[in-house]
Parts: sequence; structure tokens; C-alpha cells
Amino acid sequence: MPKIPDLLARLCAAEGISGREDAPAALFAEAGTALGFTAERDCLGNTLVYVNAFDENRPTCLLDAHADEIGMLVTGYAPGGFLKFTVIGLDPRTLPAREVTIHGRERIFGSIASLPPHVQRREDMQKAFRPEDLSIDTGLSDEALKELVPLGSSVTLRGGLIGLLGDRIAGCSLDDRAGLYVLLRAAESLRGKQLPFNLVLCASFGEEVGLRGIRTVAHRFAPAWSFVVDVTHARTPDSDPAETFPMGMGPTVGIGPHISRDLTALCRRAAEDNGIPYLLEPLSGSTGTNLSAMHRGCGLTGALISIPIKYMHTPCETADLGDIETAARLLSASVAALAEREASR
Repeated sequence: MPKIPDLLARLCAAEGISGREDAPAALFAEAGTALGFTAERDCLGNTLVYVNAFDENRPTCLLDAHADEIGMLVTGYAPGGFLKFTVIGLDPRTLPAREVTIHGRERIFGSIASLPPHVQRREDMQKAFRPEDLSIDTGLSDEALKELVPLGSSVTLRGGLIGLLGDRIAGCSLDDRAGLYVLLRAAESLRGKQLPFNLVLCASFGEEVGLRGIRTVAHRFAPAWSFVVDVTHARTPDSDPAETFPMGMGPTVGIGPHISRDLTALCRRAAEDNGIPYLLEPLSGSTGTNLSAMHRGCGLTGALISIPIKYMHTPCETADLGDIETAARLLSASVAALAEREASR
């Protein structure tokens, strides 16, 4: 089993669905300041880490990954100590019998109710579950539950990262805590380098509910260059090989109309010059990431580096630790190459 880096494990264990990113945001800021950088959180909830002293007279290079994870919101109560909920990004088919943490006035553990097959009707066994068909069993009385868990309380999936065979790891929030880890690892390797631009890391707010937070950051900094780190779909036996990527062969570099051709070429050259493996990911339209939000809303573009993961938006997202570390190397090499190019102009 692989040795999981402590920072990656803590980022994935930090509980924070869209709009409730306080825990992962605080950890991101703490890790940044431990490296000697400065950090702040903006009015919307994006967390910014400044790798060097910010100078308004210099252009800015922005490195972004989103802080929020998939989860649930409490919408009502059912007799017997049960909660009703709606999902944020989750595939409801994966939820029956899952353990969860309810973030009410106190942290409460629960499990999503699941009828045993012995008492299901045949037609029920053939259908996919909808969120409204499910409920969370808390074991509390109805009165205690309403007191401790207000409507709108967030619910997260329980469990941190686990090591599998080889370099494989699994957990419920690799999308996109792995991206946050990549940003910090890349910034660590760039620490102390003379850069001809401001270098700002962003743990962005609300990506899973409409690419929300990055728009504020893009308008504020109008970065001359941006690198977005997210996840993409890894190959499984039932997937389309044209839309998925093998694990263990490095991250993908996006190529398409929402993506900067200049920065994509720079990433590829940096990878080849430094012997860093990567795969090309053609994206004919929206990337589904913060990069497209910057492109559509702010007229900005940048490069997209993605980590292949299996079972995206489920409780058992699976990645290759080598791909995550390679993504950090590629991001660092790309920023270094950009700095060398701009300094020579």
C-alpha cells in the first residue's frame, strides 16, 4: 500500500461541501503560511495564498483548485428519527447504507437507510434510487433531532483516504482536494525563486454548484496566466476509451477552445524538457471546470491540468498517488518555464 502524504490525507478528511468550505479552506491557508506564504479569505469564501509579495504593477499568475466537496443538505424530517435530504453533486445510486456526518448544532453520525433485499419488491430491486426515496437514520428521537439538526444543515460522507494496492488511493473528496495538494506542492518547490509576476494560489469556493467562486477571483486579479488543476475520468472496463484515461501514466493536459494554446504548449514543453509523463485531453467545448467559468465570464483563459480518477462524485473516488505527485511536478515545471520566458522578454 502507498504511504499517503499527511497533507493530502488531512485535506481529504476536512469536511466542507459547497458553501461550507471553512475546514478545507482553513487547512489550505495554514499549509500555505507554514511554507512562509501569506493567506487571506475573500468576501465570497475563496482562500488565497500569496507565494511572493503582491505588486499591483506586475502581472499575476493564478493557480486554482476548488475547495468544496460533494455532499447533502437536510430538507426535512421523517418519523422515527430520520432526516430527508437533497444531494449536492452526489450520485444517489451510491448512497444506500453509507455512513454520514450531519453538521447540525452538534456533529452527529448517521447512516442512509437501506431496505434489505428480503423485504423489497422485485420491481424495487431493479430501480435506481432518487434522493427523495432515501433518508438518514440518526437513532435520535424526533424531538431531539429537530432540536439538534436545523433544516439546511450540511451532511458529508464519512471516511478519509485509504491506501489500496500499488500506488492507488481511495476516498470521498479527491475531487478536488487532490488539486489543492498539487497547488501547495508546486508552490513549495517554487519557494524562494525570483518570479517576474505575482504568484497566487486559490482554493476556490462553490465549484460544484456552478463554478461560483472563481469568477470573483478572476475579476479581482485579471490574471495574465492561469493554471487550473482538477480531476478527469479514469478508465474502467465499462467506460468509453475515447473519454477516459489510464491511471498511472501522469495527469492530462487539456486542449480545446476554452483553453490557452500558448499555455498548453508551454506545459507540454515543460513536461518533455523535464521527463514528466502526461496525456492529452481534447475538450471540444466547456471543460466543466473553473477554467471555463473564467473564459465565459471574464474573457480569460489558461491551462488545465487534470488528475484521472475513477468513480467521480461517489464515496469511493480512486486515484493513483503517482499521478497526483506528477501533476505537482508538471505544474511547478510549467510555472518555472513561464517565469524564465517572461524574465527574458
